[in-house]
Amino acid sequence: MDHALVGWWRVTSIQYTADRQWTLLGRKLGERVEFTAKGQFRREDDWTGGCRYRCVSGKPAGLDLYAPGLMDISSICIYQIDGDTLTVCIAADRRPRPKAIRADRSWRWSMVTLERCEAPPAPPAHRQSPKRFPEPRTPELLALREQLKNATPPDDETVGTPLGWFPLATLTVTSGFIWTGDPTFVAAMTIELVEEHLDEESGFIGLPTGDYRVDVQLVAFGESRWIARLRICRDGVDSPTLAGTITEAGTDSALIGVCDPRAMAACFAARFKSHDDAVLFVERYPFHRCGVCLPNGSKGAPLIYVQSGFGDGSGPVIELVHAGVRAGIELPFMPDLNIHIEQRRFDH
Repeated sequence: MDHALVGWWRVTSIQYTADRQWTLLGRKLGERVEFTAKGQFRREDDWTGGCRYRCVSGKPAGLDLYAPGLMDISSICIYQIDGDTLTVCIAADRRPRPKAIRADRSWRWSMVTLERCEAPPAPPAHRQSPKRFPEPRTPELLALREQLKNATPPDDETVGTPLGWFPLATLTVTSGFIWTGDPTFVAAMTIELVEEHLDEESGFIGLPTGDYRVDVQLVAFGESRWIARLRICRDGVDSPTLAGTITEAGTDSALIGVCDPRAMAACFAARFKSHDDAVLFVERYPFHRCGVCLPNGSKGAPLIYVQSGFGDGSGPVIELVHAGVRAGIELPFMPDLNIHIEQRRFDH
């Protein structure tokens, strides 16, 4: 722990060197962030403190920002403090830790400068998180979480070993469509949803009504387990055929969710009095590596979610066909398990 780091800081400059870089630090100028004495890292727009930081000895000193259990929600950095100025150099795409504090396009090192500042006002008391209903403790979900309890990141050279498919949950489709994407965006999706937007041109995926199995393919990297693929398949169909790509799905949270959009919109409308309440519910929801979120408890539709391989990005949504009819979709998070770990991303 570096006690000089503890406190609130304001972002004063950002130098990105990568074309597309996601980072926990330096999202916008003027943003205030805090490093607490208990190892929490938080931004002024999120007081939950769900992220952590750790200092790493060295010259220059290392700094890791991360969300526990989600490998790609992390920033590998070095830093230095000069009086009330904090300078952080960040490696893009979780590459090796930078060796010097500078922005360098060839090494994809970005740099963020912060100044020590006063704490922002605490959020008002009425911004309490909406009540959360417990996730169902089904045998399938409990067994899958047991498999995924080891989230130790593998080293760069480890090759994955597929373990087969495991059941997660059942999704009932009543609208003739499903939505798949970042589960933290589901509130915005339900608010913006209107009848004429429920079509494939608007990003929804048409499926015949009925029950669908939601399964995941696991892969072992040593002792740890990771989700390589997500499949939503019509109940009773055992051997679907992979067809072409329908669309793409993306995430900024290293999670992918799936739901019936019309049923989820009705669920949110019945549960939340305002859009702010719905957004706050999703922002504060304690997502696991896999699970079933019930925004309105047993009265409403489920949002089924999984960790998307090793992280965020975008990837194909592939059609599953049986007897000439669409029977579901499949999302590959790790298209090739025998490649270098830095290429095993969802952005293929």
